[in-house]
Amino acid sequence: MGRQIRFFLCPMMRSAIETEAHRIGATLVSNSAWGTQAIEFSTSTGEDHQQGRLWTEAADPGDYKALCRAVKKDATYDRDSGLWVKKRSQPSFESYRAATEKALAELVEKNKKYAVEVLGARIVTKET
Repeated sequence: MGRQIRFFLCPMMRSAIETEAHRIGATLVSNSAWGTQAIEFSTSTGEDHQQGRLWTEAADPGDYKALCRAVKKDATYDRDSGLWVKKRSQPSFESYRAATEKALAELVEKNKKYAVEVLGARIVTKET
């Protein structure tokens, strides 16, 4: 079973992870670390490159735990997004989260209108 930690990928977070990996001699890969001792350091797919993830399946989690400590140092856990966020990057995280929530709300509204048109349904209101 693999282990993973997710975080808001700001320059400070990237630097902390890469510095710690270099210091301890950990192998970071950007694609699949399946079946190896390497640690996968990946970003979100698509257009969202603000979320990062460390993942490993290594039997000895020592290097992974050291990198997790680097992620959590001077960071807080945002329960709503499930991400660790460096305290100094909190303002940029807040603007990222607001933009993400706005885009999601617009997508939901667009899909709701599309479903009504395609399915020929009617919107339920309190009066009906």
